[in-house]
Amino acid sequence: MSEYVTFNNQKYEVRNRELKIEWKQIKSILDVIGLEKLTSLETLYLTAAAIRKIEGLNNLKNLRRLELWLNPIQKIEGIDTLINLEYCRR
Repeated sequence: MSEYVTFNNQKYEVRNRELKIEWKQIKSILDVIGLEKLTSLETLYLTAAAIRKIEGLNNLKNLRRLELWLNPIQKIEGIDTLINLEYCRR
């Protein structure tokens, strides 16, 4: 059974424990429906997505890599709970 999230009525599938949503006007991570349920996710790409605040990633306990480049990030919350996070680029 494949895992996926939804943003703006479009599905994005998790492949090899990796999710990529790039070059979309997300603005808020909380608008990505289902992201909080992807507890086995290891890599997350949210690049060039107009995200200003990083939040709502607390449940992603297996997340190892977080790619956030090309976002106008002003505030980061909750990534201190991501105990497996090895790499975060913004």
